[in-house]
Amino acid sequence: MAEVGRALLNYGDNGYILPFEVISILLLAAMVGAIVIAKTYNKKSNN
Repeated sequence: MAEVGRALLNYGDNGYILPFEVISILLLAAMVGAIVIAKTYNKKSNN
């Protein structure tokens, strides 16, 4: 189990930390975009 943890947090050829960080930034941008779209849709539907 410790080996899996090291592999997940390792930089380099066998590490997965960089893909996790890239995906987390992508998901954060998607959430912010969804909030912006929802707020503009809500403003348009109220008028």
